[in-house]
Amino acid sequence: MNKAQTQSGIPHLRTKPTWGFFSLRGFWGLCLLLALVVSQPVQSQIKQPVTPRLVQQLNQKQPNLLRQHPILNPKRIDALYNQTGDEFLWSPEWEPFRKAFLQTLERADDFGLDRNNYHYTLLKTLSRKNPLAYELYTSDALLTFMEHVGYGTDRPNWLTINPDCDPVGQEFGVETYLLSAFANCYTFPQVLEGTEPQTQVYQTLRSELVRVNSIAGKTELTTGLVPFSDALADNTLLIHRLKAWGVVPLKAANLSEEQARQALKVFQQKVGEPTDGRLTVATLAKVNKPIAQYRKMLTSSLNSWRWLNAINEYKTLVINLPAAELYGFEGCTVALSMRTLLGKPETPTPQFLAQLTSVAFSPNSGHSGFLPYNIPPSELTLFAQDLSLQAGFRQDNRFRNLGGVQIEKPVALAAWLLEDKDEVNHLIQSPPSQTGSKPVIRKISPPVSLLVFTNPIGIDAQGHIRLYDPVYQQVSFSLMRK
Repeated sequence: MNKAQTQSGIPHLRTKPTWGFFSLRGFWGLCLLLALVVSQPVQSQIKQPVTPRLVQQLNQKQPNLLRQHPILNPKRIDALYNQTGDEFLWSPEWEPFRKAFLQTLERADDFGLDRNNYHYTLLKTLSRKNPLAYELYTSDALLTFMEHVGYGTDRPNWLTINPDCDPVGQEFGVETYLLSAFANCYTFPQVLEGTEPQTQVYQTLRSELVRVNSIAGKTELTTGLVPFSDALADNTLLIHRLKAWGVVPLKAANLSEEQARQALKVFQQKVGEPTDGRLTVATLAKVNKPIAQYRKMLTSSLNSWRWLNAINEYKTLVINLPAAELYGFEGCTVALSMRTLLGKPETPTPQFLAQLTSVAFSPNSGHSGFLPYNIPPSELTLFAQDLSLQAGFRQDNRFRNLGGVQIEKPVALAAWLLEDKDEVNHLIQSPPSQTGSKPVIRKISPPVSLLVFTNPIGIDAQGHIRLYDPVYQQVSFSLMRK
């Protein structure tokens, strides 16, 4: 289980909660504490729709309200109130928490979400005079918002979640995390911090989305087509659009030609064009891309990076196909990164989620690594050194093989997976007479998840945002965990 913490030191959603010995409400005390510790997780395999007892009561008392505003997440409501014994959470002492949640919900677009998907209008009108509806809709909206912020929405079928960490009703789901936060008297901002991914790429992209949303009303920055021109500083529409793209400060005025050219180079680097500072046809096409489309890309990208929380393991490998790069995450930190060689457009590398369980050291193994995809890729295989591959890793176009994944630094990756650099160096340097003709297999304990997915936006080693062009029509399939 991941031991990630936020910057303020509170446990992250991906961390097993700790229980405080104090009352959530005045009369709960130790009984609540014990109930939280011993409660059994709700099984995600339930096939019949879940109708929690409190929802049944609401249906009996206010059927029209429930028809107009269905409960979004019955499983989570059931899991939450099973743990509280149907006791209500939202007493007056927790009104500041609820108010802070509604204030955050009002700006849900800064998270790439729609506030109307979380009973926002209804929550603004409900009062304590309708205690059952007030209770259920507040909890339903909060749990659903936490799930979407923490785990993402619309997870694809091929993303098979670890059954021990399934976010829907399994142990340490958002409902258990919420009760732990209540028991420890966390504020809503602290709960939000503990729910959101804390990786640098996610935080950078969300800050960019907030910036893009802030210029939504500045039509002079986002409308009109930038014309071609050799002189850049006098191209008013170009300067406006570079401000919208975030490479020129909003308050900047009277840029020199050199300043405008440098800003255009920064934009070209951001969108993957040659940084020549010239308004080429390709650069012009990208600078004229609607900012609304860029916002949609950011929203989709944030959602994809949230999937790492759903995998919910301390160590995770991620390959972003458009970037042709691999990242090794330890909690919220990128512990290693390297380039990859991927499938050609006619033989694309698919999206999948699998687990690496072993590293195979073949005879005469050297510095070439391979992750096949036509069988469940449970093994990283090190082959004999192929120096010709190294030149390929230095090229921008790294989509050239038959669909598998070749790794730039397999020795470093093997040492990270096995947590034993000395043994890895010994095995790759041992002559075949010592290792025999068969591969030497070393188990990865615990296994490490490998997520291969398509994300059109990421960040480089310096933390700068990069947009990637699509390489091929995406292929996906599911590799079920054993």
